[in-house]
Amino acid sequence: MPEQKRVPPQITDPTGRTVAANVRRHRERQGLSTYELARKLADAGRPIAASALSKIERGERRVDVGDLVALAVVLDVPPITLLMPSKAHGGVELTGTGGIDGGTGLVSGKRAWAWAQGREPLRYPSGLDEQGRARFLAVWLMAVTPEGPDFDMTTAEGRDAFIAALKAGAWGTEDRTGSDG
Repeated sequence: MPEQKRVPPQITDPTGRTVAANVRRHRERQGLSTYELARKLADAGRPIAASALSKIERGERRVDVGDLVALAVVLDVPPITLLMPSKAHGGVELTGTGGIDGGTGLVSGKRAWAWAQGREPLRYPSGLDEQGRARFLAVWLMAVTPEGPDFDMTTAEGRDAFIAALKAGAWGTEDRTGSDG
């Protein structure tokens, strides 16, 4: 029986394809070969063979979380830069967002980046007025903000510091009411 040629697996989810394209783009931007990138990864303690890097870039090998962070460190970009589409305009496809923008599976690039940067939720509950959206955003920001002494939400001081940061424009927010509360 003749041996059948093995067809390499293809990464078909949008995020996997985006990671593959972004790894290649940032490697090439820095003028690195896959061999040089593999050497840098090995020096950083997360060896990935040059052949495996080529498979990643061709969408034939998945990237696990540890690999993603190591690639981001070695390429000197935030992990989000490898995960998110390189454009912030128009519609972008994210894995698992099927019904967000009218069921198209696309999200505005600006919204996708704001969500990934922890500045705005990907979706708001339906039926909220402007004040309800503002409250939802505040609760969401509290949930996604790293805890620390400045934002200890169990104390009045922490809550006041958080609200002051929101009013000062943290996370791309601003106080549109013109009031102190």
